[in-house]
Parts: sequence; C-alpha cells; structure tokens
Amino acid sequence: MVFKNEPKLMENIQLLKTIGLYQILDSHSTKLFGYNVFKCVAVIEVFILTVTISASVLNMFYFLSEINEATRYFTLCLIASVPIFKLRYIIGYSDTIWNCLHITSVEYLSYEYHSRYIIEVGRKKLKQFLIIFLVLWIAVFIAWILTPFIVQNSYLRVEAENVIYHYRTNILNFVYPATDKLYNGNFIMFYNIELTVTIVWAHSTIIFDILLISMCITIECYLKTIANTFSKLGCVENHFMNNRMPTVRLDETKIINDFKIIIQDQQKVIENMKNIYKVIQPVILLQIAAESSIIILLSIITIMNYFNGFSLASPSNFRFITTILIYILHIYFICNLLNEINEQKDSMNFALYSGDWSGKSLKYKKMILNAMQMNSTDKLKLKVTMSRIVNLELFTSVMRTTYTVISVMSEQCAKKT
Repeated sequence: MVFKNEPKLMENIQLLKTIGLYQILDSHSTKLFGYNVFKCVAVIEVFILTVTISASVLNMFYFLSEINEATRYFTLCLIASVPIFKLRYIIGYSDTIWNCLHITSVEYLSYEYHSRYIIEVGRKKLKQFLIIFLVLWIAVFIAWILTPFIVQNSYLRVEAENVIYHYRTNILNFVYPATDKLYNGNFIMFYNIELTVTIVWAHSTIIFDILLISMCITIECYLKTIANTFSKLGCVENHFMNNRMPTVRLDETKIINDFKIIIQDQQKVIENMKNIYKVIQPVILLQIAAESSIIILLSIITIMNYFNGFSLASPSNFRFITTILIYILHIYFICNLLNEINEQKDSMNFALYSGDWSGKSLKYKKMILNAMQMNSTDKLKLKVTMSRIVNLELFTSVMRTTYTVISVMSEQCAKKT
C-alpha cells in the first residue's frame, strides 16, 4: 500500500516520513542485508535507552544512602522504560499498523453521501492535537537540555574512597567512571552523550504519540460521520449550495441498499479499532501507570529539594515542575481521546433511532433493530482491567490517587525538617 494522494489523507504523511515512522512501517523501505534500515535505527534507539536504564540502576544503587538522588535515578529508569515499550510494539506490530493506516484516507468509507464537513473538521482537529503534543514534548526536551547551561555553578557531590568529587550538573547527571577534573574539563563531550540519550527519548516518545493521536481522532471522526449518516438516512446532500442543500427523497429499496453499505463502513472501522487496540492497549496501560508514578516521584524530588533550601523557581526544580505538568496533560489527552471514541461508539444506537424509520417497511425496521442489537453486543473499549475503561473517569481516579500519595509524602518531608 502506497499513499500517493496526501490531500485525501487524514494523516500528515510528510510528518510521518520526517520522524521516520512511515519508513519503519513500510516493508518497501531501504534495506541493509535484508533488514529495514529504519527498524535497525529503532533497535539502536532501544539499545541506547536500555543502556540508560542500566546506568540509572547502577547510579541508584551507588546513591542508596541519598534518598533524593536514588529517587531521581529510579525516575529516569521509568522515563526511559516507556519509550522502549513503545518502540518494541511499533517494530513488532509494524505490519498490523501499516495495514491500519489506510483508515486515514478520507475515501476509506464506501458510502457516497457521508458528510465531508465532519471529515474536514476531523482533519483540522488532528492537526491541532499533533501541534499540541509536539509543543508539549519539545518543551520538556528544552527544559532539560538547557538546565546545565543555566546552572553552570551547580555541582553533583560524590564521595568515593574518602575522596569528595564535584561533577558539574548535566542533563541527566549520571556519574561516570572518571575523575571530576576529567569530567569537568571535557564537559561538552559528556553533555553530548546525555543530549543523545535525551534526543532518542524524545524521538521514540513522539513517534508513538503521533501514531496514537492519528488513529484515535480518525476513528472518532469516522464513527461520528457514520452516526450522522444513520440519523439522516434517506436524504441526499446537494453539495453545491455551500452545504445548505434541499433534500431528495429516495425509494426504500435504495435506502435499504445504502443502509447495508453504511453498516459495512461501520464494521470496517470497528475491525480497524480492534486491530489498533491490540497494539496500543499494553502500551497505554504501561504508559498511564508509569507516567502517574513519574508524576509522584518528580513531585517528591521537587518537595525534597524545596525543604533542602532550593527555590521552586530554581532551574532544577523548574524542569521537574514542567515535566510534571506536561505528563499530567499527556495522561489527560490520552484518556480524553479514548473517552471521545467510547462516547461516539455508544451514540450509534441513538443515531439509528433518530433516523426517519417510523414510516418505513417492516423489513427496514428489522434491519434497524438488528443493527442496534449488534451495537449493544459490541463492548469494544480500551480497558485497564476487566471492568475499568480508559476514559476521563480513569484520569480523575489516577490524579486523585497521585495527589493523595504526594500529600502524604510532603507531610513526611515536612516532619523531617
């Protein structure tokens, strides 16, 4: 499958190509010794992040006596683990994702008289959400990479064999097997190492989010389009009068045939939902759990820094606070997108009921009833447990739990000072 007509796509294919996601998914991408070059790059990114986790674990054990530093390194482990999981699923399910991408074509739906206006609104919404997500992650990236240059006189104090070393503050503040003199004298080299890790983290985080947003908004848009068509079935829009059109009544045979086509469209969208949910469900569950933990841990670090005399406006605390706020927004947007899909899917029966069916034949009424029964039986939703759905209610619950834990920890920190 090749996407040639980009203006007819919900997705921005140029953006997918720029970040390399398109080439990872495309089986016809450049190969080296029979392997997709871009998949190989993704594997290298996984390796870099795995090494980062290993370094964080070693540093965490080294600083076990210093709770603040040990907590920070454990947080870095969590931050690096999520994109590893994301890349693993993108690489492992590349064929499934590639097959699902054709849903982003605005010509994916077969019925001729679906509202194009809803699809255009969906394209604009997708563009806005992509910009928001890119801005959020770039803000985190900038906040972390600029900190070492803003706090040039800040040092990490390390004691080894009764000798105290002072290492200049870096992006991730890893302790290397080098003296402070060697480290501080070659700071730019060590900075570039940690900058590379940060770039890999940002890239691997962004590509999955772009895929997730594109799929969610496209599915929601098509479900909304189908629901709108169900509610107006029997009328054809005249698209020449600025979408303000008189209605043309059709005979019932034509309406029944149209109804079957619309049902087929709905089934195609639902089938793609099932396929994409298989890919994103484990990642979403890990992501929500890990990001809520990161919010708690970064909040604890910030609180401990505050009680140790660091202002909340200090560069180190500022990057933590920025990261906390953006992770909260990230969880909210994910839960909100999936919540909108759930609501749109649940509205199908109301759309069917709203249609002009009362004066139709018994055959047509039975078709409506069967469609309603089909919708009622289909319980497809992204769940964290057998009964817990990913929606805004889950976001509220996660934030409430997070706030409770942070409150308890801040009280404990206050008592120790």
